[in-house]
Amino acid sequence: MSIIRNLKTEENGLFANGTFESKSLFSGEMKVMIFVDDGATETDDERCINHYNNIHNKQDICNKIQTGLEKFFLYMYDEWRAFDDIYGEIADSLEVIMNGYKEGKKLISYLSKPTLYVFP
Repeated sequence: MSIIRNLKTEENGLFANGTFESKSLFSGEMKVMIFVDDGATETDDERCINHYNNIHNKQDICNKIQTGLEKFFLYMYDEWRAFDDIYGEIADSLEVIMNGYKEGKKLISYLSKPTLYVFP
């Protein structure tokens, strides 16, 4: 029995979409996109999902992901603030996240609608 639910191949045949139960960085139902046109198989799908679901057991990887998110967020926030006349609305919308970050909240908690992409 596949660990992927609601699997549907798109009409163009390039990829298939489904969901699986995420037990790692994000908990609950998560989307998976499988690039079948590139040769991804059910074995690839399940291997990727199993690896993903074990990330939470590897603290060094979790720390690297959090550090990468921080670097990206802080860089983009500064860039948008630097051009406040153009991107001020975007930067303003991130103030809640910036305040949470400054208070010690992990940035990963602000991410939504994650998708696991599977290539062969």
